[in-house]
Amino acid sequence: MASPYRHPLTALATAVAAAAALVTTLPAAARGAPACGFGTRYVAADGVLSVLAAARTDQDSPEWVSFIRPIGTGGMDDDAPMAPAEVIAWKPNRTYTDIQPPGETARLSYPFTVQQAGHYRMMMRSAAPEVTEKNDVWLSLNWPRNRSAFIRNRSESGPGSNNNADNNYGLKPISTSEDDGWVKVYQNRGGNEFNWDSLTVDNNPHILVSRWLSAGSNHTLRLAARSTTVEVHRLVLFRCDKADPEGCNDGSPTWRDATNAPLSKCA
Repeated sequence: MASPYRHPLTALATAVAAAAALVTTLPAAARGAPACGFGTRYVAADGVLSVLAAARTDQDSPEWVSFIRPIGTGGMDDDAPMAPAEVIAWKPNRTYTDIQPPGETARLSYPFTVQQAGHYRMMMRSAAPEVTEKNDVWLSLNWPRNRSAFIRNRSESGPGSNNNADNNYGLKPISTSEDDGWVKVYQNRGGNEFNWDSLTVDNNPHILVSRWLSAGSNHTLRLAARSTTVEVHRLVLFRCDKADPEGCNDGSPTWRDATNAPLSKCA
């Protein structure tokens, strides 16, 4: 009969091998977010920047808590098969909202380089427990003061709208100087349902579109805490043609390609 005794090193090697086998069976998004090291940047290749919110560096705030959640793997309403993915939340167990000022709390940075010039729609994939509370974050792009970004009324988008060259295709400039470059971004689904709704302007949902970004230019997308509990999975910017009635809108071909794009690489 074999001896029940196992040498400590043998037991350790067996445990390490088992752990490695488990990691290799998990999807890439659940193995730990790839993060660009100091001095490197993500590359917004083919007009898309796609990064895991959890891909922070040592210089970023440690206040966000990361954990694994089973969420849909993509699609308009996240109706694709469920899979484990790494998400982050600020004070996920806090029972009250604890609203934070613009960009002052738990800041994370995602530096990137633009390959294709154009306007970029800014989005996040998130889940919130409530419809109107614990459902928002602060986002910032290093835009110049008073030359900030554009917004477009969500209800006035699409082929039936009156958007044309005379009204800049429905895009209205906003200044973020009042909030030091930060914009509140929220979703109104509730029920801890992960989705791509990424809206601004309270009680009047607008999508958020960047100013013109030049090819080869460097920028930094920043995320900061605004309310507790809301969970963030992925941050996405995608190039969209403002003259195309569907170009920047939810469900458009460019939107679908961006929400299913692979994670951006570092360079």
